[in-house]
Amino acid sequence: MILNIYDFTYLITNIFGTYIIYKFMETFCDRSEVNKKLEFFSYFIYFIVTSVIYLTINIPIVNLLCNLTLLFLLTFNYESSAKNRIISTIFIYLTLISIESIIALLSGYLYNSIFSINPKYFSIIGMISIEIISYIAVLVIGNYNDIKKGVNIPNIYWLSIFFIPLGSLYIMIVLLKEPNVNTYAVIASITILLTINIVAFYLYDVLSKLFEDRMEKIMLKEQNKYYQKQLEIMDNNAENTRALRHDLKNHLAIVRGYMQIDEIKKAYEYIDKINQDIDGKEKISHSGNMDIDSILNYKLYEASQKDISVSLEVKVPVDMGISSFDIVVILGNLLDNAIEAASKVEDQRKIDIIIRYTKDTLFIHIKNTFNGYVFYEKNKIITSKEDRKNHGIGLNNIENILKKYNGVMEIDHNDNKFAVDIMMYIN
Repeated sequence: MILNIYDFTYLITNIFGTYIIYKFMETFCDRSEVNKKLEFFSYFIYFIVTSVIYLTINIPIVNLLCNLTLLFLLTFNYESSAKNRIISTIFIYLTLISIESIIALLSGYLYNSIFSINPKYFSIIGMISIEIISYIAVLVIGNYNDIKKGVNIPNIYWLSIFFIPLGSLYIMIVLLKEPNVNTYAVIASITILLTINIVAFYLYDVLSKLFEDRMEKIMLKEQNKYYQKQLEIMDNNAENTRALRHDLKNHLAIVRGYMQIDEIKKAYEYIDKINQDIDGKEKISHSGNMDIDSILNYKLYEASQKDISVSLEVKVPVDMGISSFDIVVILGNLLDNAIEAASKVEDQRKIDIIIRYTKDTLFIHIKNTFNGYVFYEKNKIITSKEDRKNHGIGLNNIENILKKYNGVMEIDHNDNKFAVDIMMYIN
């Protein structure tokens, strides 16, 4: 069989198309325990089989059934349920076939029948456009998933990666429009440009991973700080308890003395003082959930240093199924904002905190007094600080985390009270 330039173009673009399918699978499937050698071999087989069928049989209905079957088999590289395998296969194929149909329609080509024999697509620009647009589609979906995971890559980097496939498509169109272009030069140019796109995608993945790692390191540092403060508070209270136990006989003797002379009020006052010494100076969260207790105790201590009174209600289990990273982002940012706002008030500095967990639903309510000044930009609250590049990103980070749990956040305020309510649905 003699291959022409269209066949060579198909083979080259099919390599890129196979890589795009891999990226789709990476988006929808868990690769944490994948056998990478077997995975690579399976995609190589996918490329060989689809290429052979296209070059030999090339009947649309056969191509369709072959692609669906092979896509479904590729899902067995990854841990997943049968339902998710079927949904992923159908979604990926419908996305790719929709792009292919639109490009074919725009380039003036449609199959006459799904049973037509050898209906080859004689449009090099169309073939390349199909893969480039598919590349952009998986890039957009991958970026959305990154956002849902809380990895927010700066727009300038994302747009730079986005520009590469569009620029490649433009260069290819200009090249193919030139008359008397050498066939081998065309094939070489297509190969080089598609390789550049694959490398760019790889670099984007590396960049995404770097941002994710950096965010995790930052939050881990914050967590360690919260845990350290929690241990300090526990040590202080243990010391208070030991001291109280050592002097318990003396304390009881004083209380007994007050009662013998009918000084009941003084006895009560002395007992209250003992209770205060037992509880410690800080209002302590002791729900049993280490993540929440650590953050709250650290922040409540900070609030007490700024003469802010705090009312606290926490009813949560020891384990809620929410990652430490996520709860640090949410509570850390909310409490930072509340403490900063309340500290600017001359009097009645107060923060009310309610955290409840019921039927796989976490509810967080934080209300604080503030000076009444709220700054908006495009219907979104922004920081009042001049350095907006390095401040005011807390609420955005919280919104990114909430997307993972289909959560919602509502903000309400009047002249002196600012309240944030969060509802998260934890599976």
